[in-house]
Amino acid sequence: MAENLNKRAAALSFRSTTFEIVDQHGQHWLKASDLARALGYAREDAVSRIYERNASEFHKGMTQTVNLTVSQNNGQLQRETRIFSLRGAHLLAMFARTSVAKEFRTWVLDVLEQQTGNHGQPPEATSRIDLARQLAHAATAQVYQAVFDAVLKDGEPPHFTRLLLGFTGNSHELRPHVQALEVGSIAMTLPQLAKAIRTDLMVPDTTLAHLAAACTARMAERAEAQARHAAAQSAAPAGITQGSLQLRQARH
Repeated sequence: MAENLNKRAAALSFRSTTFEIVDQHGQHWLKASDLARALGYAREDAVSRIYERNASEFHKGMTQTVNLTVSQNNGQLQRETRIFSLRGAHLLAMFARTSVAKEFRTWVLDVLEQQTGNHGQPPEATSRIDLARQLAHAATAQVYQAVFDAVLKDGEPPHFTRLLLGFTGNSHELRPHVQALEVGSIAMTLPQLAKAIRTDLMVPDTTLAHLAAACTARMAERAEAQARHAAAQSAAPAGITQGSLQLRQARH
């Protein structure tokens, strides 16, 4: 097992960064200083500072500190070093804002798939589980900040605040996005809106009149467009037939 781990560790590199693997119970853990270089930061403590700002998002299975032996001044010393699991490294890269962070996140997921694939779990399922976990952590951070801002904001009390959580990007690269809705905003499907207007939604008469006028105008526009389309379709065959008759007369 140790031999297999060493073979996998020897191939674990990203771009020009070769990671010094820390073996924790047979799993790859990466040093914060190596992660900083891989993510394109000039300072080696950049990753530690990112972690400190978002420490509540990481659980013990994602990061910890260990004493590692390092060479210094022609001797060896024990130094406390922060390390991250591969899942922790992926979450860390979600908070990174360097140009290479997106590529690094994809690379980490690929490594995770290779490792967990040996345990009989389909790589696709593993990738979706990891993506769901990381997005949940990142979304939690977004909601935390949005709630924090809402409480500090002057004006409406925070209990009137409504937040909308969405995701931007494609299936391979999603980012959570939280925004506060305006006071009085309503989120529902169109059938729910129609039912609510008809039954229990408290709407002033002037608003109902505006809605009715908008619906009537929209239906009239659609009716006119359908009438123009139908007229164009009925006129097209007649033009073709007439041209054909004229062509035949010219042959005679």
